Amino acid sequence: MAQIYRGIQLAEGEQLIREYNVGFLKKRFKPKINLSLGVTNRRIIEIGESRKIGGKALLMSDVQIQDVAGFNAILAGGIQILQLIAGILLFIIGLGTIFTNTNFGIIFGIMEIIGVILILIGFILVIVAILGRGKMLIINIRSRSTQGTPISIGVTSTKRGPSLEAIGLGRNVYIKPGPDAEKVILELSSIIMDLQSDPESALKKWSNYQTLQNTSFPQQ
Repeated sequence: MAQIYRGIQLAEGEQLIREYNVGFLKKRFKPKINLSLGVTNRRIIEIGESRKIGGKALLMSDVQIQDVAGFNAILAGGIQILQLIAGILLFIIGLGTIFTNTNFGIIFGIMEIIGVILILIGFILVIVAILGRGKMLIINIRSRSTQGTPISIGVTSTKRGPSLEAIGLGRNVYIKPGPDAEKVILELSSIIMDLQSDPESALKKWSNYQTLQNTSFPQQ
């Protein structure tokens, strides 16, 4: 009997090997979104699910394993360093401006006002740089027989990177890279190569494979 993967009917003899949660959004007053990448012994399947008050939506795209020509991915993240440094410098300059021009009277002069403004701008930049930290994941899987990329995923937890063209929402949505974002980068290329060369051996190998996790990108 054929398997069903997240509502998608798999072909006869097709078996799910791996599933990666590559993106999600779970906040109050916003639609719940899950973006998954499934690998079977025959194809790679991208599934996007969105649930909101008005109903739900489903996005699906796939590419045959033997048709995959290449795979590239980027996972990056962290604090906005330049913005943080700029904020700290403005804060220090603002303090210096106040203390070198003030006469400690009640009425502030122009330089003291400028100093206060610089301090406020610097403070805001520092807060935004710290709170705006996040991760970005981009995955592109290329095909031999079609132009472009049959599967292209771009998710980020900030508004400084690619957005998911909302699944049934009619607007762009910024969602967080999922817990398997790093795992898919470490594994997927090898899985594709193994399946293309020897599907049966690859099925046995990867169904029981445990990834050695790299902890350079801790979960938020």
